[in-house]
Order: sequence, then C-alpha cells, then structure tokens
Amino acid sequence: MNAPAPKPKERKHFQSIEGARGIASLLVFVSHLHLSMGHWLDRYLDLGKIGVVLFFLISGFLVLPSFVSRFQVINFAIRRFFRLYPVYWLSILLAIALMPDSLAWWEYGVNVTMMQQFIGVPNAISVYWTLTIEMAFYFFLVATALVDRQYLTNRLWVTFYALGLASVAIAALRYQTHYKLPVAMPLALHLMTYGALLRRNLEATADPLRRIRFFTLTACLAGFVTISCMLAYSFAVKYDENMGKYLLSYCVGILSFFLVVYKDQFLNRGLFVFLGKISYGFYVFHLPILLACRDSISNSLLAITLALTSTIAISFLAYKYIEVPANAWGRKLTT
Repeated sequence: MNAPAPKPKERKHFQSIEGARGIASLLVFVSHLHLSMGHWLDRYLDLGKIGVVLFFLISGFLVLPSFVSRFQVINFAIRRFFRLYPVYWLSILLAIALMPDSLAWWEYGVNVTMMQQFIGVPNAISVYWTLTIEMAFYFFLVATALVDRQYLTNRLWVTFYALGLASVAIAALRYQTHYKLPVAMPLALHLMTYGALLRRNLEATADPLRRIRFFTLTACLAGFVTISCMLAYSFAVKYDENMGKYLLSYCVGILSFFLVVYKDQFLNRGLFVFLGKISYGFYVFHLPILLACRDSISNSLLAITLALTSTIAISFLAYKYIEVPANAWGRKLTT
C-alpha cells in the first residue's frame, strides 16, 4: 500500500491582521478628535502615530512578500492601482464637496495623481502623507527588484540595515541643521522591511540560529528607531513634536504589532474584521466628514457620533461597490 502523498505546505494566514487595520484606522480617527487624555498622555502619546506605525508594519508584512512571490512589476502596478486609486479618487470628491476652499482647483487636480507631495503640492486631505510613503514603498520595491532582487529576498536583512542607517543619518542631519528633513520616509520604509522580515521568520522552519539572527534584527530596529527619534524630534517644527512623544508612540505601535501577530486570534472578531475590511475608505474619508460635522453641529458629542457613523456607512458602501469590484478587475487583468 502506497503512503499518501505529502500535502503542500500552506502559507500561514494571520487572522488578526484585518482587525489590526480596523483598530489602526480608529486610532487615527480618535487622534483627530483632539480629546484630552490627561497632561502626561497628551504630551508623550500620539494615538494617530501608533495607528500609522501599525499601518506601515502591516503593509510590509503583506505587500513585500506578495511582490516577491511574483516579481511581475506590471501586474503588481496594475493591482496596486486598482487597490488604491478608485477609493482615493472618491475621497478627493468628498474633500471638494466638504472642503471646497481648501485648495485651488489645479491643486485638487494634481492630488488626483497621488504624487502631489513629490512635487510640493499640498494634500487635499492631510492623512494623504502616509499614502505618499506607501507609493514611495512601491517605487522602492520595483527599483530594488530591477537592480538586484536578492535585496528583497535572501538579502532583505541588508536592505533593513541600510534603511535603518539612512534614518539615523537623516535624523542626525536634521538635528544639526534644525531643518525639517523627511525622517519619516526612511523610518517608515525601515518599519515596512521589518514587517516583511517578521513574516518570513514566522513562516520559516524553526531554527535556533535563525531565532538569534531575528532577535538581533529586532534589537537593531529598537536602536535605529530610538536614535532617529531622539535626534530628529529633539526640537519641534510643528504639531508639538517632541522626542518622548514620537519614541513612545513608535514603541507602542511596534509592540502592538507583535501582539497582533503572536496572539493570532486576538482581533479575529466580527466587528474588528469588518472595520479592517473598510479601513482604507475609513482612513481617507474620516477627516473631511469629521470637520464638516464639527462645523455644522454645535454639540460635540452629536458631531462626533454623526461623523463616526457617516464615515463607517460611506466606507462600507465604497468597499462594497468600488473597492471590491476594482480589486476584482485588477486580479482579472493580471491573471
């Protein structure tokens, strides 16, 4: 009697990632309410920054391994286009409707490209700055793959260290010049690369030496983030920046991501998963809706409640009728 053929190894599915996206978007929403959490927490904790750190780690955890598994640049670009742009364009229409005087018409036109910050044009909605970093991440993946794809596979650790050193170098230059240099860009790419390395470590065969190497990577992540925050945010440019707030918020975001990944069922609940599915729309829609509600309703609690429910409703409709069909088109065109 022949032995049964071994089943192919399945990729581990991390159930809580979707829920983590929902929590991250809620954290950003709450941060824009500008509610007082107490003097110490207001000074040293930024809920929005925690949510953004989670988004960056999740993006690296999911997107980089997906890109590496195919290495098809055109297909990757098509899928990312259909994943991001349709809902993004709807958010611009929402900004025009609710904040018509925020930008000139041509600036809204430039925002349609999602490239506005690369050429110095203001964002139609302030949260778009993270999408600029997301686009930079995609360009970075493609450029690295074209140069030498090994730096996204078995040499990804080299890329991780290079981005960490770049973060520290730019932070040091910012510290010396007191000029607002873009530390957030290399630091976010550093986090994304770490997210991919964490995914790879979790899916690899158990190996004591591998665990030691990954522990070293994690210790270096802590070191690079700490030094970058201490140097870059030792003075404020705007938004009440301070070293303690950035450092603690980054640390809480990273630790929260560990909790999500290693306690895999923690956020695998209906409400969290639902919020995760609509999180992209929720993220790009919530600010103009919140501002419009606050401008038109004097009761703060009522304004916040209406903003939250309206954002969830519009995000759900956008997810069902725009995001899901657009993603399906992206897959159809690349199959």
